[in-house]
Amino acid sequence: MSNERMINTNLHGRIRNTHLSKNNGFMTVYEAVVNSIHAIEELSEDGGKGNISLEIIRSDQTEASFGDTKKPGPETKPDITSFKIQDSGIGFNEQNMESFCTLDSEYKANKGCKGVGRLLWLKVFERVHVESDFIEDGVLCHRQFDFDADQGIHNDRKTQSSASTSSTTISLINVKEIYRQYARKNIDTIARDILNHCLWYYIRPGSAPSITVKDEDTVIQLDDLYADLMVTQEKPTDITIGNHSFSLTHILLPARSANDHTLVYCAGNRVVTEKKLRNLIPGLYGRLKKDSEEFIYYCYVTSQYLDENVRLERTGFDIEDDYPDMLQDDSLTFKQIESAVLECVKSYLHDYIQHNIEAGRAHIKHFVDTVAPKYKPILSLISPEELNVDPDASEKDLDLLLHNKTRDIEQASIVEGHELFKNSSFQDTEQYIERFNRYKETIKELNQSKLADYVINRRSVIDLLEKALEWDCTGKYSKEEIVHDLIMPMGKTSDTENPDTFNLWLIDEKLTFHNYLASDKTIKSIPLIASESTKEPDILALKGFDTPILISETNQFPLPSITIIEIKRPQRNDYKEGEEKDPIEQALEYIERIREGRSKTDVGRPIPSSEAIPGFCYIVADLTPSLRKRCKIHALQMTSDELGYFGYQPHYKTYIEVYSFDRLVKEAKERNRAFFDKLGLPCN
Repeated sequence: MSNERMINTNLHGRIRNTHLSKNNGFMTVYEAVVNSIHAIEELSEDGGKGNISLEIIRSDQTEASFGDTKKPGPETKPDITSFKIQDSGIGFNEQNMESFCTLDSEYKANKGCKGVGRLLWLKVFERVHVESDFIEDGVLCHRQFDFDADQGIHNDRKTQSSASTSSTTISLINVKEIYRQYARKNIDTIARDILNHCLWYYIRPGSAPSITVKDEDTVIQLDDLYADLMVTQEKPTDITIGNHSFSLTHILLPARSANDHTLVYCAGNRVVTEKKLRNLIPGLYGRLKKDSEEFIYYCYVTSQYLDENVRLERTGFDIEDDYPDMLQDDSLTFKQIESAVLECVKSYLHDYIQHNIEAGRAHIKHFVDTVAPKYKPILSLISPEELNVDPDASEKDLDLLLHNKTRDIEQASIVEGHELFKNSSFQDTEQYIERFNRYKETIKELNQSKLADYVINRRSVIDLLEKALEWDCTGKYSKEEIVHDLIMPMGKTSDTENPDTFNLWLIDEKLTFHNYLASDKTIKSIPLIASESTKEPDILALKGFDTPILISETNQFPLPSITIIEIKRPQRNDYKEGEEKDPIEQALEYIERIREGRSKTDVGRPIPSSEAIPGFCYIVADLTPSLRKRCKIHALQMTSDELGYFGYQPHYKTYIEVYSFDRLVKEAKERNRAFFDKLGLPCN
């Protein structure tokens, strides 16, 4: 009595456990076309070309006839539901039928077949109908059968054929909804997909069969599509990776037929995976040119190693990405394969991409020289390979690239600094000195970059101020608030705002550093001042001598000075006597209120001897006739350039300067001109 038992196969379970992504549903159709190519090759090994027809069936067509009845479609065509693939191949003879009935058949393993393609048919379509005419013992026979997940292969009937030649028609019927919604919609895209999937058969020695794609009244010949697609094809380049041979076929396609340079991995004479080359090959940007024609580069990679390691569904490879220590024998990682392939591609494309590399570096240099000189000091710290950019990259992209590189260098220098100074014992003094000198040079370049950034910011502030003072399209000047915010953000203090947002250097460099500063806040709301006045000076600063920090817990008294700045609306011409209308009188009264108030620090410490604190008042306004008159009444002297007034008011112990906006811009430019010239910035 035999103990042997057969292993049963659950077709529903096999289909469920066979993976195929939703946007790869029509891959099963393209695989059916490849099967037809194999059937033609099997019938005519002497090189006969053969014919394949793929017909698209839409939901408004009579599926029972599968294309015999044509209906004109509307502008938006109905969904694709089915396909009909007909070929002049060998047909479903007994040997091929036996292979079809055997899952994971090895019958066509030498052609890269995995024996699971028909499972993928049922993964995507509801059912399959097959009709085939084939020669058996010199007689032309006809076979037809149905195939679905519920009954498997059924209705298998074999009769004598009335046809004159062998052929096979496979109908893939009713796309499942989960795949239909992600599927291709038009014949042009499907035809191009089939050509890309079968392109290796066109590229290889010999040729592919004549393949026709039909969609109602529209017909596309893939031979014509291929002829229009191809620019040039080079002889394959053979390389060895580890102990395995690989073949690279270089293709140049017209720019109109492809979007991006692509690396294509093939197995079993099929396209398996594609990878964009744009970010993998330095200098491979945009379209390349040959004899004034623009083209896109494709590289097809084939190998017996890829054939042996392709996944069952042919959507990837069972090859580790990058774990060489875990591999045994002569196995390869994908990183090893791709690294060797890319080196070969670089060599092939060298003459094409060298121009792009040089143009990209020139693009960066021009950007740094004319737009962002702050990056100039750090360019020497970045490797040339990291500066390979698209010659057409935007200024935004260049700025982001160099900003990120600067950040990386800064982070690396912080780590290096901690390593150098974490202890005082060094075994190799010469090595330490060399390492320290490199670190010091990096810090020097970074500091120069930060200084350049600071100077560029000043240039921008001056330009913005000039722009804000221009007439707008209605003939009116910019409002006081815009000019005000360029000098000091309104309603802010140095306790709550980053000092880098203050531009008091526009008025006087010594105002760059201060202990406490408030803008457009009532005097009684300032923590440093205990006055009850609700008047609002534009800017009030209490400056500590040689202590360029914000006030916190300091107890050094008396404070050296009080500074008041008043900014007036451009072209204002209604100044007259009285605190509400005279900016000079207004500023002096602010000084008095502070001195007379019970002033305390933000922690409640009293400020003694307030009456002795000297005052500085700056009035920034256009020198209109009414303001000039107020300056004369206060006995102020005109500056030599006639763009301002100055003087000392002994009764208030206060120095006064009246700046016109023109003088503000003019003097700011003059004070910073040397820095602007050093960076190559214009200073009109």
